Amino acid sequence: MEQTSTEQELIQPIDNTINAFDEDDEDDEDEDGAFEPEYKQNLKEVREIKGIIGRFIGKGPRNNASVISRGYYFELYCWAAGLHIERDEWEIVQVLRCYYQSPIYETIRTDVNGITNEQVLTDGHMLIRKGDIRLVVSVYHSDETDKYIVNVEGTIDFKDEIQSFAEAVKDIATKENFYRGKNVAFSYDLHIIDAGFRSWESVILPQEMKTDIRANTIGFLAHNDTWARFGIPSKRGVIFAGEPGTGKTALCKAIMNESGEKITCLVTNAYDLERSYYISALYEIARDLSPSIVFIE
Repeated sequence: MEQTSTEQELIQPIDNTINAFDEDDEDDEDEDGAFEPEYKQNLKEVREIKGIIGRFIGKGPRNNASVISRGYYFELYCWAAGLHIERDEWEIVQVLRCYYQSPIYETIRTDVNGITNEQVLTDGHMLIRKGDIRLVVSVYHSDETDKYIVNVEGTIDFKDEIQSFAEAVKDIATKENFYRGKNVAFSYDLHIIDAGFRSWESVILPQEMKTDIRANTIGFLAHNDTWARFGIPSKRGVIFAGEPGTGKTALCKAIMNESGEKITCLVTNAYDLERSYYISALYEIARDLSPSIVFIE
């Protein structure tokens, strides 16, 4: 977790927007002077938002702490921030826009506590309070730094509370990662999928072959403790080869159905395999969500 302690860190996205508008001073008014340029309207709104944040936090030096997320985990960290606000009984006083014209909410599937879809703020400022403590929690993607950020800011009087909040967000995202033990597709981001039911009995292959495949996938991962005790790496590769219709996809679905909540199944995107970052990111995720099975088609 990266931390900073600069006075203007929280509203840096707003300041960047202001700078972008300030660079273009062309007068777009019509001949009657009745039309106000869009960038001037936006500049006015951004300054209003900056003023609202300043008045809410209050006077005095500021302190902040940031949690930097990998892009594919950004929704997870945004969800963790919202969950901590709810659990720790913070009151959300107001939600303001950040980079876009309005706060951005995404519907994500979490399958946590029986809830399959949740609305999560992924771009905006949340003004929260508890008693006399007032903080601003910002979630956004910085185009300039290409970082995905959850930032917490308040006056320096609440330095400990700010640090504690940021640590709680990271702790929830790490320990309660809702992708772990699920069937997950990885493209630009991660999303939980329904693989569809397929039993081993429904796969038309010789029983001996199905037994070997099961033993070298789910069965292999079920004995991780044994392999570790004898110093055997818990890594294995299995190749399914054959003409279309011979049962390769059916086998994969059967494995995913039986993996349960103890094994994460990661499904790849054939088109994304050509991207330079994809394979390294894929196996970072696989290690993080281990034990896991990666399906590369």
